[in-house]
Amino acid sequence: MDFNKAMSVVEFIAEQKESTGNGLSVAHIMARRGYIFPLESPLLHLATNAGWTVAHEMANVGFVFPEDHPALKLSNDLGQTVAAVMAEQGYMFTESNECIIFANVSGWTIAHTMAVNGYQFPEDSNVLKLANDSGWTVAHEMARGGHNFASDDILDLKDNHGVTVASLM
Repeated sequence: MDFNKAMSVVEFIAEQKESTGNGLSVAHIMARRGYIFPLESPLLHLATNAGWTVAHEMANVGFVFPEDHPALKLSNDLGQTVAAVMAEQGYMFTESNECIIFANVSGWTIAHTMAVNGYQFPEDSNVLKLANDSGWTVAHEMARGGHNFASDDILDLKDNHGVTVASLM
């Protein structure tokens, strides 16, 4: 059997989904167990009923997609992108990457996650003012992680409960 036929068989098997449940495919299980699908594979887009894709599974086990890969924008029903999963696993995007402003349904951004994981954005970065639905900013996360800000503009940022960045330092 030649390679192309073998790959066709693998792809056919991987596309199979459970008949009941949440629509998990064999490809999801393969990715969960460490199988790396080619970056151009349409199987990366296979999604469960909740929108969790094979690309999400790959990122969840530590696979790092290139920063310009279209799969990074794939989102589940809660707004969690593949890029967000990479950030949760510790990947730090470059500050110029549009992914850092991607937010889930509660407004939590990838920049928030990067700050939780210790990334230090510059004090003059607009990213510091990104806030989730509770008004909690990236600067709040950095301050909670031990960063000391000098700028009054940042120190005075408040969440919806009145917690300032300054109060966290």
